[in-house]
Amino acid sequence: MMKLKYANSPLGVPRATPRVPRRFRLLAALTGLALALGVLSACSNDGTTPSGPQDPSVSGSGAPSVGAETPSDNAADSSTPVDASDGSYKVSTREITVPIGDQSIYGVAYLPDTDTPVPLVIISHGLGITHESVGEYARFLASHGIAAYTPDFRGGSTMSRSDGETTEMSVMTEADDIEAIMAAATGWEFFDQENLYLMGESQGGAACAVVAARRPDDVDKLVLLYPAFVIPDVVRESYPSRSDLPETFSMFGWMTLGRVYGEDVWDWDFEADARSYPNPVLIIQGTADVVVPPAYAERADAAYPDSQLHMLEGAGHGFYGSEEGTAKQYALDFLR
Repeated sequence: MMKLKYANSPLGVPRATPRVPRRFRLLAALTGLALALGVLSACSNDGTTPSGPQDPSVSGSGAPSVGAETPSDNAADSSTPVDASDGSYKVSTREITVPIGDQSIYGVAYLPDTDTPVPLVIISHGLGITHESVGEYARFLASHGIAAYTPDFRGGSTMSRSDGETTEMSVMTEADDIEAIMAAATGWEFFDQENLYLMGESQGGAACAVVAARRPDDVDKLVLLYPAFVIPDVVRESYPSRSDLPETFSMFGWMTLGRVYGEDVWDWDFEADARSYPNPVLIIQGTADVVVPPAYAERADAAYPDSQLHMLEGAGHGFYGSEEGTAKQYALDFLR
């Protein structure tokens, strides 16, 4: 297990924030997962502006009660690897729909221009967004000879082109979607049927981790970008018991989630899942992430038997510009 330690983390110990009503805590934290990607409007459950602070650092994204303490002596990356340059393969895209029960999953495959079957990585998006959020990772990897499939999760957002309602979605239903894609991939002619990788950002990373634990013999490598392992703690901090979970709740008027979202992760132990997955894992985390505190990436790195952790100095929840280039290059070096 390779450890990379923090140095001069700009996050530090989260600043104290005023308490907010319990009904807003889960909304604020879950909203942070999407807010970091800039897709939210600001309304509360009943359409009015909440009176408490709505900083995503409130509960589950900065509160010590859900493990947001900053680890003391771990070093962040202080240098950037070679610039992430496109490879030599031309890249084409193909829309592929995958069946699951009586529903379907929409996705786009990014394919290197070669007649030879190649490795496949399934790349999963975060909460409330779509396959487009990971398209640049997919295109980059395909240019280097690794096919990539980017799905829209069922009910994964109001913009999803897959079936399903947002009230029916959870980390575990997203894991089911990934398994359905893996089954469909056995018939894809461009896939070499030998090298299957999972990669995911935020909540999509959490879903990938679930599948890796379920199917360790079928998932050869796992790449996690700021994985949202904070979600179970956010849910349990926000509601004292399962019986307190509402049937539905609105994420500030933008996206309605269902009871299943909380129920499905209530007993989930991501560290136990990590310990059960023996294959190589790459975790890339920003030191300034106030949505998913860096401590969660460190806990995951400690639990996976064969893991390497890269902490990107000053990066938040989502990588942009040179941060994205660094993450692309780390992923490519790890997968090939």
